[in-house]
Parts: sequence; C-alpha cells; structure tokens
Amino acid sequence: MKIWVITKKNNKIVLDKIFENEKTTLASIYDLISVACDDFDIGKPLYLSKNESEIADFRRTVFYPADFIEKINFHTLEVEIIDEKDK
Repeated sequence: MKIWVITKKNNKIVLDKIFENEKTTLASIYDLISVACDDFDIGKPLYLSKNESEIADFRRTVFYPADFIEKINFHTLEVEIIDEKDK
C-alpha cells in the first residue's frame, strides 16, 4: 500500500512524501502514518473512528491541530491512499 502524506499551512504544502509498505489492510495505514510522523519529526495524531471511516469511504483523511496532543506548526496533516497492492 502507498499513501501520500502532506502537511499544509495556509493552504500551502509544507512537507509531502509517499510512504509504502507491503501490507494491504486499512489497519496498516496507522503504521504508515506513524512512520511518516517519525520521518517528518512531528507528533502522531489520534487515529479515531472518524479517520478510519474516511479512509474506508474516500481513501483519504485529514488531521487537524486538535487531533494532536503536542503543539504542531502546520494546519493540517492529510493522508491519501494512492495505491493498493494486490487490488
């Protein structure tokens, strides 16, 4: 599975990168989000059922500052599935 992870501030992309792993389940997305957050050196957001539903229905979800315990220096963290292996 491949996901595109983007941080935006004032509707402009600050950081973006594609992350990939061999797993193809929706549950593995949080693992990729964790890897992305480590790579971007930011805190991990709370992954709620809302986010899980958005990923399942729309193949994307958005995290806002309220979804983070730590203070962040961007306005949104967007995650979009761009490829699924063995589809």
